[in-house]
Amino acid sequence: MSCCGRTRPVSRERTAAAAIGARQETAISPPSAASATRTPSAVWLRYTGGSSVRMRGPVTGREYVFSDRRLIQRIDAGDAAALVQTRLFRQTW
Repeated sequence: MSCCGRTRPVSRERTAAAAIGARQETAISPPSAASATRTPSAVWLRYTGGSSVRMRGPVTGREYVFSDRRLIQRIDAGDAAALVQTRLFRQTW
């Protein structure tokens, strides 16, 4: 009929080989000593302002919305340092 039927077995083989390769690349390795000393990827911040605020993280570009219902949130560590400097936030554990 058309040429599409002839290339299907090749596509399946390539897809299977790619899937096997992907599985091998994503193998879990034990944590190293260097990973234990890394800075945290996220921290908890408490909003201390009075009204709702919408802030954009300077490092990630993520938007964070704090209100009286969402006072404490997990924030990317790179963004957290800049948000704490505004004095509207403090780190919490």
